[in-house]
Amino acid sequence: MNNNAELVEAKNTLIGRIFTFVGSGVFLIGSLISLVVGYQTYTRLLGTET
Repeated sequence: MNNNAELVEAKNTLIGRIFTFVGSGVFLIGSLISLVVGYQTYTRLLGTET
């Protein structure tokens, strides 16, 4: 019985870690996209001021 409870706890911990890892990856990808778009807009605006 104790072994089964440990397996369930390990499974839930693994699922939680996978969700955390995927969420962090999505956040980093979104940050990079935001950075690229912001930089492109910044350089475009610099070019139109002259």
